[in-house]
Formats: sequence, structure tokens, C-alpha cells
Amino acid sequence: MSEPTKIAPTEVEKRLKRVESMCICRGCPTYKSLGKEDDHIAYCFPARGRSVNIAEEKGCTCGICPTYAEMKFLTSYYCTRGIEMKQKAAIAEAMWKDHSVWDHLRSRADKEFSPRTRTKMVHHSKGHFQQEQKRSGVKL
Repeated sequence: MSEPTKIAPTEVEKRLKRVESMCICRGCPTYKSLGKEDDHIAYCFPARGRSVNIAEEKGCTCGICPTYAEMKFLTSYYCTRGIEMKQKAAIAEAMWKDHSVWDHLRSRADKEFSPRTRTKMVHHSKGHFQQEQKRSGVKL
């Protein structure tokens, strides 16, 4: 297996500033539900990841973000679920164990999501993965 490519810290900062300039997180219902400014935006950026302050999902605008289109992302709710790679790994693990990703997350011992959010995730996930595969043409 090859070594991961190392990126200079200045390049990471340059890319982060570009992503932040396109970011629409501040207009998202989930971000607004926080009631105040979070510590940062651009949760989809690998150096950032999910918010420690946002606990409940109220809707997602990731799908209409310029960064989402440019990076050809497939998942969403980066502020509560983490970066694309982490979500895809959870999806792959759940598929390997032959159950939905949200059942997989629910079975974990961590308390990342409130019961209300988990209920919404289960409801939202019914058929979502197959629809996402059809829409994107990408097999995860």
C-alpha cells in the first residue's frame, strides 16, 4: 500500500480559505438552529470535520453548496456526521454487516446523535442509499 500524499501546511490553509469562501453553512437550517455562530464553517473540509456544538439536524444545504458540486461529494450533514470519507466508511461497514448505515450508527456505543436525530436519520435513510447511487452513478 502506498504512503498517503503529504500536503504542506500552507497548501492546506490555502485550500481551506478557498472552501470557506464558497461555503454556505451559515445559511443552513441546522447551523442556524445553533442560535449563535459556531467556532467554524466548512465542515466538509477534512481538517475540520463535524461541529462539537451542533447536536440536532434540522435540514441540510450541503447538496446545493458549490464545494459539494466541485468535490463531487455524495453524503451530507458534515456538521453532525463528519467528513465524506468517514461517512463512506460507515456506509461500507454497514453494507458489509448487511444492515442500514443508520442501524449501524445506532448500534454503536457512542452517543453522537440525540434520540430525535436518530429517528429522523432512520426515516430519512429508507431507500436513500439506492437513490444516491442512481443519482450519482457512483458505487460506494
